[in-house]
Amino acid sequence: MLFPKIATGFDIIDNLWQGFYKGRTYLLTGPVNSGKTTFCLQFALTGLRTRGKVVFFTDERAEDLLLRAEALQFELAKPLENNELLIFNLNQKSSSLTNELLSKTINEINQIVEQERPERLIFDSFAPLLQFEDIAILKEKITELIYAWEEFKVTTIITLGEPVNALAQQIFDFLTSIVTATLKLTQPLADNSRVLSLQARLGHYPLTHTDSYQIRIGIGLSRFEPTPQPEITPQPTLVEKGESAEIAIKPEVAEPSKTIETAVIPTEKEAITEIIPKEPPPQPEKSISPTIETDRIPPIVIEEAIPEYPIRDLDRDDFTGFFNFDGLLQIVNGVLEKKHPFSIMLVTITGGVESRAKRLLLSQNLAKAVKQVINKPVPVGRYSDKIIVLLHKVTKSEMQTMVPEIREKIVKTMLAESPNLPGIDIQVIAYAYPDDIRNSNDIETIIRTG
Repeated sequence: MLFPKIATGFDIIDNLWQGFYKGRTYLLTGPVNSGKTTFCLQFALTGLRTRGKVVFFTDERAEDLLLRAEALQFELAKPLENNELLIFNLNQKSSSLTNELLSKTINEINQIVEQERPERLIFDSFAPLLQFEDIAILKEKITELIYAWEEFKVTTIITLGEPVNALAQQIFDFLTSIVTATLKLTQPLADNSRVLSLQARLGHYPLTHTDSYQIRIGIGLSRFEPTPQPEITPQPTLVEKGESAEIAIKPEVAEPSKTIETAVIPTEKEAITEIIPKEPPPQPEKSISPTIETDRIPPIVIEEAIPEYPIRDLDRDDFTGFFNFDGLLQIVNGVLEKKHPFSIMLVTITGGVESRAKRLLLSQNLAKAVKQVINKPVPVGRYSDKIIVLLHKVTKSEMQTMVPEIREKIVKTMLAESPNLPGIDIQVIAYAYPDDIRNSNDIETIIRTG
């Protein structure tokens, strides 16, 4: 076949169009609670069932995306463990947006796609990449991006909410002019059905089609099947009439047939002006098989005042699930006030992985490996592709003794986690108070640039 197609998992599309064209880009749009994220997960799972690699960019935390999948009974744990599904986060505060930052983000996305060569690429939502200050630059960059994906033969879904102003409508019209087809979803009607509108720009026949769909547990989006109406079943009853009794028909309503409950999907973030790129999101933990001996690592003291995990979401890193920059500073400042000796250990992948985007992806595994090797209740966090560990009441001399062994074990654990990275190398740098650290400004400098 000159232009092969791949299944989407959505019966209306697969029956009508025989799926999506391989290596083409499709726009999925609709309001909140229309099923956009559900279809993205459904499309991903359909590819994973045939061992196709999927790269999924989301504007929410990975754990929230996985909760959506769990509510739908979509099994994603094994694909995540096998690196068949890679999840990245696109979400930054709008105040940090510049054309330069967006161009850099697009370049990193292209690096990931070029390196991973997924079969399916999903952006839920695509809005973070549409915040260019000049719409002419936006059109140029997005056109180049979509054409690059198509050269890699990657089948792509990009999602957007409904346009909310004239500029958003202009961007929406531009996107519909360069994608292969547009799928529009709606919110549920009174009978729990939703309306699907298909508009193909080229290739697919028919070019336009409208149908009704529903969301079903374990399936996702599928053709709407009305609930059967209750049937009136006559039942004979005895009706007294004088001294005799005769049979009369008394109507009784039969019990309605059971229907499949629809999934309760968390609210999707749709506003184009609210969503911006950030670093990749969190993925579920998986066990690492080898047992790491920690007997030779000196005991580490940690007081109850320093929690092992963040108490507030503000203090949680969106990708690894450990502390973020603010959370780390909050803890370190508390220790500085007590003037207790402590050490900061920075762990970074320095060899075997050239792409920063790939290092960012592996920082989740690196954070878990560090935590397993230390095997103590210590605060662990992440900044960019660096992993930071706070070792309370550990002096610099003790730290220097620990570092070589810790480094060796982290490498061993990472290789067990990612055997396809035989050349991986880890750098471990230790800083101590009061030797190298005097105040919180020193901590900020170490975390950002150390």
